Amino acid sequence: MRNIWLWLALFISVQGQSQNLTSVEYFFDTDPGLGNGIAIPVSANDSLVISTSIPTTSLTTGFHKLFVRTMDEDGIWSLYEGRSVYIQGSGINTDVQLAEAEYFYDTDPGFGNGTALTATAGDSLIANTMVPTTSLAPGFHKLFVRAKNELGTWSLYEGRTVYIQSPVDPVLPQLTYAEYFYDLDPGFGNGTDFGVTSGDSLSYNAIVPTTGLSGGFHKLFVRTMNSIGTWSLYEWRT
Repeated sequence: MRNIWLWLALFISVQGQSQNLTSVEYFFDTDPGLGNGIAIPVSANDSLVISTSIPTTSLTTGFHKLFVRTMDEDGIWSLYEGRSVYIQGSGINTDVQLAEAEYFYDTDPGFGNGTALTATAGDSLIANTMVPTTSLAPGFHKLFVRAKNELGTWSLYEGRTVYIQSPVDPVLPQLTYAEYFYDLDPGFGNGTDFGVTSGDSLSYNAIVPTTGLSGGFHKLFVRTMNSIGTWSLYEWRT
């Protein structure tokens, strides 16, 4: 019997109240309608971890889509989650081992021309390694991985999106200026100078004059500027 091992962690979160997941079902390829899939027995809970074997004997050789969805105690169904599966034809030698694996970024260099991953041959491969990104420009890239068995047959590749950040300048600009103003913004640099000493942080203990202010509520605003002329947002107090 051909089977797919399915491992799922399912969670539900509804603001203001706790909801339990009560039903789980799966189907292949075509949606039979809510509640008409094949049920996976579960105990009601606000989260579910499912490890089960799903038969595939009814499926033809080739690619298929396996879909899973859940229902909560109020009868509301989740969206389904889908995964592609491949059904091999009869006569496949299941004793053939995976022999090697490789990875590449963005553009397929051709089978065997990727960068080899260190892995021990077997019916499954676990490669725990650091993949260098020094050759990549900042921005989004695609990392692809595939394996080859001992008969020389390559798998399909599996892809993941990665994001490369630009190098961070280790020398941060210093704070060089601070000013304050009351109520109305006079424009950058037009407030009253605090007369601070530049540094990567500023600590200033001062008495701020209030002469000229009318009786009642006012707002005091403070902001800083760094050595490359960039102003901070202002901070205010009533």
